Amino acid sequence: MQEHDKNKFFKQLTWNDLTDWAGSKIVSRGRSYQHRGLVDGLAHTEKGGLIAWVHGTEQYATWIDIEQGKISSVCTCPYWDTCKHAVAVVLEYLETLKEGLQIPSIKHDDQRLVLLRDFRDQQITIPKSEIYSQVNSGLSAHLQHEEQVSTEILAYLEQQSKEQLIKMFLELEDRIPGAHELLKDRRDLEKGRPAEIVARTRNVIYEIGSEPGWRNEWTGEGITPDYSPVRHRLEALLAYGYADEVVELGEDLLEVGTKQVGMSEDGGETAVAIAECLEIVFRALPRSTLSPVEQLLWAVDAALNDDYDLCDGAELFWELEFDVAEWIALGNRLNQRLDADQTALEESSHHSIYRRDSLTDWLVIALEESGRNEEIVSLLEREAVRTDSYLRLITYLVEAKSWIQAEEWIQRGIEATESRRPGIASNLRDKLRAIREKEGDWLSAASLRAEEFFRRPSLETYQKLQTASERAGVWQAVRAGTLRYLETGEIPSLDGQAVEIGSIPPWPLSEIGGDTVSSRRKLVFPLTESLIDISIAENCVDDVVKWYEKRNSGKGLRMIVALRDDKIAQAVVEAYPELAIVIWKEIAEAQIAQTQTKAYEVAARYLRKIYHVLEKQGRDEEWHRYLAEIRETNKRKRRLLEILDGLIGRPIIDG
Repeated sequence: MQEHDKNKFFKQLTWNDLTDWAGSKIVSRGRSYQHRGLVDGLAHTEKGGLIAWVHGTEQYATWIDIEQGKISSVCTCPYWDTCKHAVAVVLEYLETLKEGLQIPSIKHDDQRLVLLRDFRDQQITIPKSEIYSQVNSGLSAHLQHEEQVSTEILAYLEQQSKEQLIKMFLELEDRIPGAHELLKDRRDLEKGRPAEIVARTRNVIYEIGSEPGWRNEWTGEGITPDYSPVRHRLEALLAYGYADEVVELGEDLLEVGTKQVGMSEDGGETAVAIAECLEIVFRALPRSTLSPVEQLLWAVDAALNDDYDLCDGAELFWELEFDVAEWIALGNRLNQRLDADQTALEESSHHSIYRRDSLTDWLVIALEESGRNEEIVSLLEREAVRTDSYLRLITYLVEAKSWIQAEEWIQRGIEATESRRPGIASNLRDKLRAIREKEGDWLSAASLRAEEFFRRPSLETYQKLQTASERAGVWQAVRAGTLRYLETGEIPSLDGQAVEIGSIPPWPLSEIGGDTVSSRRKLVFPLTESLIDISIAENCVDDVVKWYEKRNSGKGLRMIVALRDDKIAQAVVEAYPELAIVIWKEIAEAQIAQTQTKAYEVAARYLRKIYHVLEKQGRDEEWHRYLAEIRETNKRKRRLLEILDGLIGRPIIDG
């Protein structure tokens, strides 16, 4: 596409076009970036594309072009799809067009081209365009320049005397952060004084760990604690043979880091930084003077105290070979701990039970590695009774193909947990059902699925029941009984049920006892939400409408839930477009009433759906009238009005 045609394309670009390309949330963020003046150095590429710096968490090179009638973009930010930086560049360019400003063309050695080339080398997809040739030529010039500078500096340093180099370093010391500490560390290591560097490193750990990391996903602002000084010192200590000191610091790092990650809200970036340091600790562990058993215990304790996957670097340690005698010794030590640990049994708190279960898991590993498998079942049986860890026991028995023993413990576990911990009881039933399915007993499996459905009627449990019942060849009778229950609350009978039209066939599965549903809260029938979901899944559009109207005919206020009601509108839009429009209007207006920018963006999604339906029916005038009503009603909501601008279809440049 010629540059003139590209300009014409941009001038005709609407907010709808931009939203279709990037999504409403990204457009909103990009709009904010452009308004805040974060786009810098906007320029043309050789063939009319756009390139600019965009300032976010870091400075990113962003490239835009038009290819085959669509916007293409590449950005050096970590976001994997069309990003806010790309949107900001487009909007900045539209602003320059609107103001009649000229923008320059880039040079072949522009640094942004080098960065984009690096992205290409990292196998990030870049659309085919003239950027390849420009990047290649730019990179060559850049590398030649860098090589020339490095050679000149090296030659210059070699010409300096010792005194001159010392003077130069002292001058640079004030300008380069960390240079002084680096020199002190090197001095202490070479003089065999690790205690001083250990003390400094420990102080740094506690200093860095005192503040949590944070990240604002909307603005891109945030702070990730910089653990590089700790990482470099750990590497240096290990390189000089001070493995014990590294392991010692690892204990501080895990303690401080766990607390810090627990307070941080930065998408896990703080945890990654700490994990990189702990990986060095686990490399040091087998080189330390700890005995193999003590090394194993250290690694187990680290895992037990690790709530945030900080010890992922331990994998290499666990790949090491240890003697059977060492595993036996570890098992004995862990067994002693388990016998001495009464906290979980006395407190019954979730955390204490979790800790005891984790300790048991490690004991099982030690017993397996030392060939003491005969002790495992009795251990797991004791712990199942003590901590309700029936699932672990049954999983082990199933893997050992001890089917009868597994079923006995399933029944025992269900009885023990039914009232206290119903979630465990439900999982145990799943285990029993899996055994039945493995045996090919689909009728029993379907009966268990039926129990699950009547305890928790939903589309999910209905479909699972359907799968098992179809395998058993009884689905039609089961379907009739379950739908009748959802409509009336009548539990299926083994003798069948007379109804006004026809009859409900006899229930082909095990009888559903009253206790199966009596423990649930009082349900009000018909269960319209489940019936709507099932009707949508079975593509029964008329039933969707019937149960939707039945739901809305009830007394009292009805809460509008966007995702739930949108699913209904999507299901009926072809056959009942007016109903879909009504639903989407309710959702959009409820979102607008929240007076929050995020809610306005959600509202825009549903307004856009209304627009597409009305446009398809040639009712453009009705759409514009409705949009005008919303604008008038909410004329003081400036941010909403900006978002609504994107729904008009008017070119952005005319706004």
